[in-house]
Amino acid sequence: DDGSSWNVNEQGGRSESTYDEETGCSISVNDDGSTGGWCEDGSNWWEDASGNRQESSYDEETGCYTESRWDGSVETRCESYDEATGCNTSTYSDGSSSVWCEDGYNSWTDEFGNTSETAYDEETGCSTTKNSDGSTDVWCDDGTGSRIDQFGNEENWNQQYDEETGCSTTTRSDGSEDTWCEDGSGSYTDEYGRTESWMSSYDESTGCTTEERSDGTQNMWCDDGSNMWTDEFGNTSETSYDEETGCSFTTNWDGSTNSWCEDGSGSWTDANGNTQSWSEVYDEETGCRTNTYDSGMSDTWCEDGSGSRTDEFGRTESWTQVWDEETGCTTETRENGSSNTWCDDGTNTWADEFGNTGNSTYDQATGCSVETRSDGSSSKWCDDGTNEWTDEFGNTSVSLYNHETGCSVTTNWDGSSNTWCEDGSGSWTDVNGNEQFWNEVRDDETGCTTQTYSDNSTNVWCEDGSGSWTDPHSGETISWSASVYDEETGCTTEERSDGSTNTWCDDGSNFWTNADGSTSTWDQATGCSETFNADGSSNTWCEDGTGSWTSADGYHEEWTSTYDEESGCTTEERTDGSMNVWCEDGSSTWIGPDGSEHRSFYDEETGCQVDEHDDGSKSGWCEDGTGWWQDADGVQESWAPPVYSYDEVTGCSTDSYDDGSSFTWCDDGSTVWTDVDGNSEEWIPPTEVVNSDGSTTMTWSDGTVETVQLDGSMRIAYPDGSWEEFRTRGDGAEVWTYSDGSQWTLFSDGRAQYTDPFGETSSTSTIGSGDQAAEVTSYEDGSTWTSYMDGREVWTEASGYTYETVVDPATGITTTTESDGSVHIERPDGSFEFHHPDGTVDVGSLNEGGDLVIRNADGSTELVRADGTSTWSDEWGNTYTTVIEEDGSRFTIHSDGWEETESADGSVVVRTSPSGDTETETTLADGTELIVYSDGSEERFDPETGRTTFTDASGAVYKTREQADGTIVSSDADGGVTEFNPKTKVTTHVEGDGGEQGTTRLSDGSTRTVLLDGTEIVTAPNGAQSVTHPDGTGTSVAITTDGKLIESQDGSTTRLSTGDAGELQVAYDYVEGAGGIASLITSPEDGTIDVVMANGEELVVTMGADGSMTVESPFGTRTFDSAGAVMGAVSTRTTTEGSTEVTSESGATSSISSDGLTMTVESSDGTSAVSTKTSNGVTVEVDGVTYTYDFASETAESPDEGSG
Repeated sequence: DDGSSWNVNEQGGRSESTYDEETGCSISVNDDGSTGGWCEDGSNWWEDASGNRQESSYDEETGCYTESRWDGSVETRCESYDEATGCNTSTYSDGSSSVWCEDGYNSWTDEFGNTSETAYDEETGCSTTKNSDGSTDVWCDDGTGSRIDQFGNEENWNQQYDEETGCSTTTRSDGSEDTWCEDGSGSYTDEYGRTESWMSSYDESTGCTTEERSDGTQNMWCDDGSNMWTDEFGNTSETSYDEETGCSFTTNWDGSTNSWCEDGSGSWTDANGNTQSWSEVYDEETGCRTNTYDSGMSDTWCEDGSGSRTDEFGRTESWTQVWDEETGCTTETRENGSSNTWCDDGTNTWADEFGNTGNSTYDQATGCSVETRSDGSSSKWCDDGTNEWTDEFGNTSVSLYNHETGCSVTTNWDGSSNTWCEDGSGSWTDVNGNEQFWNEVRDDETGCTTQTYSDNSTNVWCEDGSGSWTDPHSGETISWSASVYDEETGCTTEERSDGSTNTWCDDGSNFWTNADGSTSTWDQATGCSETFNADGSSNTWCEDGTGSWTSADGYHEEWTSTYDEESGCTTEERTDGSMNVWCEDGSSTWIGPDGSEHRSFYDEETGCQVDEHDDGSKSGWCEDGTGWWQDADGVQESWAPPVYSYDEVTGCSTDSYDDGSSFTWCDDGSTVWTDVDGNSEEWIPPTEVVNSDGSTTMTWSDGTVETVQLDGSMRIAYPDGSWEEFRTRGDGAEVWTYSDGSQWTLFSDGRAQYTDPFGETSSTSTIGSGDQAAEVTSYEDGSTWTSYMDGREVWTEASGYTYETVVDPATGITTTTESDGSVHIERPDGSFEFHHPDGTVDVGSLNEGGDLVIRNADGSTELVRADGTSTWSDEWGNTYTTVIEEDGSRFTIHSDGWEETESADGSVVVRTSPSGDTETETTLADGTELIVYSDGSEERFDPETGRTTFTDASGAVYKTREQADGTIVSSDADGGVTEFNPKTKVTTHVEGDGGEQGTTRLSDGSTRTVLLDGTEIVTAPNGAQSVTHPDGTGTSVAITTDGKLIESQDGSTTRLSTGDAGELQVAYDYVEGAGGIASLITSPEDGTIDVVMANGEELVVTMGADGSMTVESPFGTRTFDSAGAVMGAVSTRTTTEGSTEVTSESGATSSISSDGLTMTVESSDGTSAVSTKTSNGVTVEVDGVTYTYDFASETAESPDEGSG
């Protein structure tokens, strides 16, 4: 009776309300901690749980309400009533106002003076609203209505209610219709006549509402907060709510789960069991909410607009936000110097970290927004569809929209123009008046849309999923049918004109048949994927870790996987005798087919990850960043990572190594390398100059000059005289032209055409739409490459050779099968298998810790840990290890002495050889990758064009580029051009003098190569080879059960085989009168090579873990270090100029120039000789006498002695 009340909700939260007679206020205290008050004098207030308060007061004398918000803003609203008109007017402090009248009239005027008004006509029963933008809306009591936009386009509708059915139906002038019924059912029909319907029902016993739709989907939500969703294939996901924990838990149909809790915490677990979790904490004092992730990342958002973000490497970015009440503007400032300001009047300004600025405003009178930038450029876009943009040089292009035709016409500043219409048609006219056009026609009866281009190509796609594409060059049409659903089997099938089919079923299984008859299936019940190839090979992979592989020639291999809960270890066993064991404590063991064993484990006492090899050698990488190697004899070598520092004054980062060397990279792009002796090498970024005509020229240190014109065209000139040009044609096509005669053209409709240096042409077009879209590349020789949006690829050559990539939609597994019998299998979790044509297999598998364990057929191994660190070992036991430093940078050290440091952002990589030579790779802001070598040579990669340029120390230029179709084109300093197709492994090479060498693929997967001298080489997929020389003689390589048998041109043979312990055995059988090595045996286990010469002499070669090599012979012992220098009696060194000097124990010396063209020899007695290579031959001077050897002649000439 005293006006108080209280309420307890289902969670037990209590809210109370009391009335204070003295103040005349009702005060409420809510269960979330917030409070509020409403008073009889018209005032009120509200305060949230954090203490943020806003108040409203009423002044009876002025009739105004004043509202003060917690952010400091204040708004005033004044009310007045005119009895004569019966209208109530509200006026706001920003200048806006609203009017409501008793006769149904009302209006609204914004702060800019734009007014919209509504009037009611009692005679017609219609309300008409005239909006400030010129549009009109009409709503009538009988359910009819209309809208006319500001351009005169009209839309009408009629809404009727059926009391008998309880349904309301709206019919529109475009033919669409929707119905909503009181029982929850309804339907929608679009303008093309396609209808979707639904039915909704409530079950009082369960408290759940279920909605079933005509496409087979079902949605259910319940009073207890749980819900369930089933898609059209019958896959169901469920969500439940736990009132005790305040958490929602969702189990998805694919096995993944996620949770969300009221305290802000949550987690996500994918279908493979990988989990990411986070927590959320709110600080009432600061008003900040912080999310912390188990990866080490965190982000903070505060009520005052400030915040920060920390990545997994500990790098933090923060910002602040300030509101200016006087200007009505909010400014956000970031610590890198950038800022953004937005204001109540619609203006906006920004500044980036480099000082570039921009400002945008909106003009209510014209309905246009204008942005101007500090470089002089500007943009304008208007409500009527007009657009205008001006570049920094004052060139203006304008786009106008015609509401009658539905077409937008753009006139560019250079005189070209293009048109795009709502009906799908369009055209392009270049500066010379040349026109290209297309049109689009929809057939409502068939539901198909046909797009026809002026080059006679067509593209058809239909609502039922069917479609076709016609190639403009060959006239060939590729079509595909609509997918068909079989209710009895619950499977959907799609067929294509090439004979392939794709079937997927409600139970999650699927089946794929290729045009060649190969099949791929996924069985949801067994969790197994099976692939049967046309050549007879097959592959099986199951979720429980089991699987098998059968090659085309019948080789069969199986594997099983078991988990031991007691030890926490998973064991994978293969029928070849190999075994892989990985455990939850991070340890792992690999046993090869020959019994060799490799073990990896974490030593808690030392804090090191230790790898033990079969030969007794060990390596360790420790948490403090140090590491060590120990060879089989117990000799140990240790190292420490570089020390990182940053100089805020210079903006430079430095890595300092324990040998006294250092590498520095700066924000301006410059780098400095200092070696152990204190010698420094500095690299300066390219210079950029703006020319008088507005073009920009960039000059690189290797002499390359790149000029970009105002219209975007570009020319790159190289020091060797070669060049590349880019331009945009008037029809919108982008054209790259190269000095080697090749050309790449990308048309405005997405088509592409490539002409290679040899005059052969290929074209690329897009067919289909949506998930069925594909790019088809047709080559002049009849080969085709089709790449689908879902990842499928099909390559077919004129010879009949094929390879095909299919993606299993259920598992995401990608399988590539080639005609030569090789098969690549890649899984979404990163694991893989590569089956070579000879039956050997490379395997990559994930252990329990998420590490990728790679075992290659050649005996090399790699362990890539989930934290990004990795360890690699080749078949000889050479290793490298990569770790991530605290600052996020990566440090890699190789057992042969090589070291590599990569900055946290990946922009700088420094590689140092054992001899001190360096490679410095820098990624510039535009993505350009630049490598500078210590000998002065440079390599540059442009990601936009796929072009790589290498300039050696002598100035010779070598260029490589990758075309969009994957073709790689290389040119060398002598004018030679090489083209390589990675899909076919086919190579064509033309020398600078016109000599040609080419490789073609045969239908069985073999390759046929014809050398410059006419020699023909045919190589089979299993490695067998036959060589036919110009004189008709032959050489062959035959594959035997245990290796190879090589027969040389002179009749001698070489037999290669592999022993039981994995050693390579080579035996030579020479023809009479010839000799050399009789046999050799290589043992990767102990790193030795035993050599027996034909005369009976024996040599023993030993490879050291540091990359060194020792040769023992009857004449003594020589050791070569990892840099290739001979240690001991013969010494080799590289001078600062890049030349090589060799000194023998007798005192004789040899010097080879850095370009390799000049060699000087001086014996111990003072006799000297100089050999110089020229373009025509070789000149040799011995003790003042000169001899000339012409490449075209078999004799030498002396100026003193004549022919000799």
